[in-house]
Amino acid sequence: MIALTQEVNSNRPVLYPNPNNGSFSISLPEENCEIIVTNSLGQVMHRQSNANGLTTLNLNSLSKGLYFVTIHSDHYHNTQKFVKE
Repeated sequence: MIALTQEVNSNRPVLYPNPNNGSFSISLPEENCEIIVTNSLGQVMHRQSNANGLTTLNLNSLSKGLYFVTIHSDHYHNTQKFVKE
């Protein structure tokens, strides 16, 4: 838990838990972020605008597999992968 607390306080988003069942949280480094979830083929599976702080996504309808979460704002861009079990 200490490592997670240290990462949450950094300027890097933390996606947890990972792997997950389609329900997970992301700590966002800035306000007004856009979150885009894509599958391994690059197809957009979910898009959310104006996300702030600790954001919870419920994507239980996604099939099991590897996905990518892209977070960006005016001054920030990051992509992370997650596994849906």
